[in-house]
This record gives sequence, structure tokens and C-alpha cells, in this order.
Amino acid sequence: MNDSKLISWQACRGLFLLIMLSLAVLTNGCDGLWPLALRRSHAQQETGVLRVGLLRHSLSGQTSLGLGGLEQEILQKTAHDQNLKIRFQHFNSASGLLFALQNHKLDLIGSRFDLEIASGQKILASPSYEDVPLSVVCAKNSNAVSDPSPLPFWQSLARTLGRSGPPPPADRTFLYLRSQLSEKSLLQLEELWPGREWQAYQPKTSSSILSPIVSDPSRCVVLDRTLALAELRSYNSLEIVAETPWKVSIGFLLGSEHTGAQVAISNWLSHAIPNHDLQNIRELYEGHWTALDSLDTAVFFRRVQERLPELRPTFESVAAEFNLPWQLVAAVAYQESHWESSAESFTGVKGLMMLTKGTASDLGVEDRCDTEQSVWGGVKYLRQLINAQPKSLSSRERLAFALASYNVGIAHILDVQVLARSSGRNPWSWPAVKHLLPLLSYPEYYQQLEYGQARGQEPVDFTNRVLGFAELLD
Repeated sequence: MNDSKLISWQACRGLFLLIMLSLAVLTNGCDGLWPLALRRSHAQQETGVLRVGLLRHSLSGQTSLGLGGLEQEILQKTAHDQNLKIRFQHFNSASGLLFALQNHKLDLIGSRFDLEIASGQKILASPSYEDVPLSVVCAKNSNAVSDPSPLPFWQSLARTLGRSGPPPPADRTFLYLRSQLSEKSLLQLEELWPGREWQAYQPKTSSSILSPIVSDPSRCVVLDRTLALAELRSYNSLEIVAETPWKVSIGFLLGSEHTGAQVAISNWLSHAIPNHDLQNIRELYEGHWTALDSLDTAVFFRRVQERLPELRPTFESVAAEFNLPWQLVAAVAYQESHWESSAESFTGVKGLMMLTKGTASDLGVEDRCDTEQSVWGGVKYLRQLINAQPKSLSSRERLAFALASYNVGIAHILDVQVLARSSGRNPWSWPAVKHLLPLLSYPEYYQQLEYGQARGQEPVDFTNRVLGFAELLD
């Protein structure tokens, strides 16, 4: 090929590429360029797979219930929408995650990190998926504010104006997680509440964050408010006593070379926030937290001591047969009957798992009041309902739909999904469906549906309470 033909061919090739790039921008807007950038960055990785490390915790990676965590779901959605390949590894400690990232054993980590931790280090910070104040958790009777519920308007206004309310007690030692408190945040705390002793600590596992307070009430723990509320569900003796007037930004940390993944998370969040996708994911993981009050948990833990030891072997063996966590099986049985084999409702359902006569017959259960038969039949039915859910849903969402169907019947769930479609909502979003279920009690809605009236609030309460009890056992 002579020089003139080569120049002509290169010019045509360049013009063709320019036209294709212009079409991509016109078709997709600026967002159309993101996938190209992501593929370039992605191709630079040796394995082609982003190695992601998360804690074993419902707000991060995974629990013994076998359900993915909130951060895991955010990353799965990002990977699906932004054409990334990821592989999860689960850890027990945030310090282990950070060490693995710094030593290039992982590419991205999540553990509700304060994003300020990335400052001054050779790591990247993702955009924040949540901005939340830091809470001080202490043993009760510390002469401070003790209500962890949403603040009244006047208190919120005071904090907006820079008044943080009563300070935490001065006679405590304050422990903090390095993953939750950057050097900047620690300096701010020392200025806000001077004269207090601050100590970094590392819990042995992600589920023992508040255990130092239980063993020694002279100590308090500082952590972000959302994580504090998640952990406090297991401790009636602890409370939030103070909060910072500022918020910390929570997100993911990445290796310095993974700018493409950083862009992918940013791109996903830019759509997920206005479209309420992020809000729906958070509701999926946090929406059941208020289902149990202090009396519920106190009674539950008493029954754990009195009745669970005798029943646990049955729960474990049947759960193993159907590949379900025993904690989930125990939680369903507790919500149905408070672990009483002779329980019976006014509607005629009986036994530990409260089976109807027809359902028991279909499942091959002859005696609904027999403990082993009832548990076997109930778990078999729950497994069938889980398997009936689309595989495209996350494990937590499949479970939520299955639990609601267990309570009210799958036919009424189908009716509510019709309502969801007619109102422009996603029929396979549990947060959307759970807000529509109570409408089955109103004639203007159920008269238009195939399966008619139902007590629609009950499956919502049932699902929320089962998830709450299961997590208390986790």
C-alpha cells in the first residue's frame, strides 16, 4: 500500500470512528461515554474481575442467614447496570479489609467507611451513598438523651444551627472504630466534647461492636447512627446518648488504579438517588427495624432461654433438609405461635407453624400439632414459596415476598402486583408492594381485584417481625 492510499485509509477510519462516537453521544447523552471508559479501565485489570471485600453484616456483606447485605446489594446493582464483573469475599473485621486493600489483595472494600479515611492515602473514595451523624452509645441511666427515634423538629432545628444537644457523660471511656472515624472526625469530636478519653478498638467480629459496653458500662462506643440503630435492636440495656451536629459521609474505598469502578459507582448513584432506587434498597434492609419494640425483644429473649433449647434441634435438622438457615425457621415459628405446639387461632390454623388444614393436607402433614410434622410442613411450604420467586431478585427480596405469601397467600400478592403495575410501580420491588398491601382492606381496591379482600397490613407486619426476630438470633 503506497503512502497516499495509507493516508486516505487512515483518514476514512478516523472519520468513521468520529461519526460513531458522535452517534453514541447523541443517542445516550454524556452517559453514553461512561461504558467506554469503564471497559478501558476494566481491561487493565489482570483478572478482569473486581475483587470486593465486605463485612459479614446486614449493612455490608452477608450474615449467617445467607442474605446479602445493603452494601453488597448496592454493588450488585452497580455491576449489573455498569457492566462490571465482581467477586465478593467476606471478612469479620474492617481492619482486615483495609489491610487487604492496602496490600493489593482486594480492589474495593465496604464496611460503612468514613470516606475521609482515604485522605492522604494512596486509595480512592467512592461517592457517598449515605451522610449520617455519629452517635454515642452508652449503657442506660447515663443522665443523657436516650431516645434513638427520629428527632423532634425543634431538636433537629437546634442541630442545624450548630447546637448538638446534651453532651455525652464525661466519666466514660469512648471507644471508636477506625473504619468509622477518620483523624479529621476524631479531632472534631475532641473539640466538640473536650476532656474525654478516646480509644480506637477493633471488635472481634462485626456482630460484637457494642459488646464492650455490656461487659463494662464505664465505656461508650462511637459509630454512625444507622449502624447504631441496627445494633441497638439486640440490647435493651443500651441507648444513644448524644450525636454530632455534623454528618460523616459513608461509602466504599478503592485501590488507586480503579478509577473506572469509582466512576461506575458515581454513575449508578447519580441515577439511583433521583429514581429512589437507593431509597428502596435501604428500606429493604432497614424498613423492619421499628417492627419490634423493647417489650417484644424482652419477651423474645426470655422465650429463647425457656423454649428454644428444646426446639432448636428440630429447627436445625429441618432447616438443613430444605437448605434454609435455622434462625429463619425459628423466627417464623416464633412469630406464628411463640413456639407453642398447641397454638390455634380463631381462623382454624394450628400448630407451631400455624398451618391451615388444606395446606397441611397438600404438604402431607397429618398432625398439625405435632412439632416435627408442623415444622417440616411449614419449612417445605416456605421453601416452595422462595423457589417460586424470580431468580433475578436479590436473596432478601425473594425472602420478603415468600414470607408475605406464607402469611396472606400467594394469590393476594399477585393482586397487589396488579395494583403496582397499574400505578406505575415495580411489581417485583418489595418496598413498593409492602406499601400497597394494606389497600387490600379497602373495598375501592379489593373489589377490582381477582382474589378480593384480605387483611393487607398483616403480611407486612409478619414479614417485618420475622426478619427482626431472625436477625436477633443471627
